[in-house]
Amino acid sequence: MAIPVSFRPQPRHLSLAFHPFTWLARVWRQRRENAQLLSMTDRELRDIGITRYEAQMESRKPFWR
Repeated sequence: MAIPVSFRPQPRHLSLAFHPFTWLARVWRQRRENAQLLSMTDRELRDIGITRYEAQMESRKPFWR
């Protein structure tokens, strides 16, 4: 017995993780955070527990990572 089309659950075409606005907001947030990370002094970086090298490596990661 086939289920009538009106009773089938409708698939979500875009999940929230891949919604264009959500994705764009995530890219902009990451860019802003990377800029803030690079602008920190060595003392501020030490306070959060990372080195200048680690901050630079983090900011060089591609946006999809």
